[in-house]
Amino acid sequence: MNCDVLSAGSVTTGLFRLLAGVLFALSLDVAACAQEQNTLSPQEKEAGWLLLFDGQTTAGWRGYKSAPMPASWRVENGSLLSRREKGKSSGDIVTVEQYADFELTLEWKMTRGNNSGVIYRATEETANVW
Repeated sequence: MNCDVLSAGSVTTGLFRLLAGVLFALSLDVAACAQEQNTLSPQEKEAGWLLLFDGQTTAGWRGYKSAPMPASWRVENGSLLSRREKGKSSGDIVTVEQYADFELTLEWKMTRGNNSGVIYRATEETANVW
């Protein structure tokens, strides 16, 4: 029968190694999160990925059934947002280009009391985007 007895020193060393491993893993996670938003990795660029939003301008976007961007839309702190006047529509927006094959990842927020959403694969063949 083999009974290993752990000394206080071996337990401390084991806990230290575990803690060091956890801290290392967390540092990798933090480094990954530190990548700027709205950027592509070199591998994504090489694979031909495109960003729909550059984090700085409304380039590549326009109003639904309209060439200009609706006045209520703007870029602020790396986010695309709309501030509409009470009782008025903020105006729907669409990309200038059409895309057939895509993966859409986004963060979306709205203020309390709003009724809105994200519509994709929209066409301009109808009066409303929805």
